Amino acid sequence: MRNPILTQIGGKYERNPSKVILGTAAEALVTEAFRGLDGFYDYHMHLLGLGKNRPETWVNPSVFSLTHPMDWIKAKIFLNASGVRTKKNADEQYLDQLIKFIQDIPFPGKYCLFAWDKCYDLDGEVSYPDTKVYISNEYVYRVCMQMPGKLIPVVSIHPYRADALQELDKWAKLGVKMIKWIPATMGMDPSHPRCAPFYQRIRELDMVLLSHAGKEENIPVRRFQELNNPLLFRLPLEIGVKLVLAHCAGKGKGKDLDDKGKPVDNYKLFYRLMDEPRYEHHLYGDVSAMVQVNRCGEPLQTTFDKKEHHHRLLYGSDYPLPAINSLISLNLLQKLKYLDRGEVKPLREIYRKNPLLFSFVLYRRLRDPKMNSYRFPDTMFASHPALEIKALTSSELAQNPVKSVP
Repeated sequence: MRNPILTQIGGKYERNPSKVILGTAAEALVTEAFRGLDGFYDYHMHLLGLGKNRPETWVNPSVFSLTHPMDWIKAKIFLNASGVRTKKNADEQYLDQLIKFIQDIPFPGKYCLFAWDKCYDLDGEVSYPDTKVYISNEYVYRVCMQMPGKLIPVVSIHPYRADALQELDKWAKLGVKMIKWIPATMGMDPSHPRCAPFYQRIRELDMVLLSHAGKEENIPVRRFQELNNPLLFRLPLEIGVKLVLAHCAGKGKGKDLDDKGKPVDNYKLFYRLMDEPRYEHHLYGDVSAMVQVNRCGEPLQTTFDKKEHHHRLLYGSDYPLPAINSLISLNLLQKLKYLDRGEVKPLREIYRKNPLLFSFVLYRRLRDPKMNSYRFPDTMFASHPALEIKALTSSELAQNPVKSVP
């Protein structure tokens, strides 16, 4: 009997991509997806681990507690989609599947791989009960050393840490260009004055801050959901930080801090910021997860409508989410006229071969339901010249070895 949780796309992906031979129509979609590009960038990819064999990765045991059965179910789905078969070797199995998928893609790509800092309070102390996931910067950097020129380390540094500025300096010297946040899971208020020195140093180092925005549902959040409000990011924008807000803030509602705190869709708050001329050279968005069933209606259509901002949009797969079958419905995307009917079957074939390749091809096939000939521009899938995020070469990585965390 087919698992009802894993049936949206149709079938399940093969853990060994080389076993799946694409048909003619699917091969044509793949070929067409790479046309016009010299290479592509995936600006949004997660590295995860349970830390059974190392102290650099950790998941709060509460995530697997039956006290919160929905959290437990989500965790099981994530592990299954990520290629994890045993908790003991979860980190290795996750990484093995990710590398297989990357190696199977028949086109040069660069992949931004995220670390994930702990939750801290305003006194700079770690809050372990509120920390749900931890992926160290050192671990991400060392993983990226395995695929120089392809994997790009993205560090995560909480601004309330006593050593936050020193950490920024350290990783900037090692060639790291981007910092990643999820305020709702890390417990920081992006608008708090405590963050101002951190933003100043990011600007001085010409680094880029990428933060999730909009409602967080994949990781259990009990206390800090409101901290993902896009409008809380005015402070770094006013300081002059280059900021990327993930998902074009496309889920849930946030308080309208410009109008008495009334609830407004987060994607509307995001585009309010994008519409402000003074943020033209500072604010960007990534379209990761916009094809999911909970974002592909009005949020995705609005993203197509806002063509004046398409030069500031970035592609991101949000891996491992594309491997979770239930999150994307090709039938729904076809019904909403983002896809042609004839594209659904070959896209399913591509998914069964490689969800990471599937995600890229799917975004390349999306068209504006209001303008059938319009698709997202090539620039969205390439390296953005204003951000200058580059993969480190093997020689650069060799000169800056990062050892294990004690």
